[in-house]
Amino acid sequence: MAQVTYDGAPRIFFRKDLVIPIFVFTFAVETSRAVTAKVNSPTEL
Repeated sequence: MAQVTYDGAPRIFFRKDLVIPIFVFTFAVETSRAVTAKVNSPTEL
């Protein structure tokens, strides 16, 4: 039981630690796609 609890805690912490980098990466990708769309079709802007 102790090993399971100990094994689960670092995984939860690791996932929380990855939330911000994943969010930043997704935001950067969406921003770059939006910028690319504006550059390719300035008339829509």
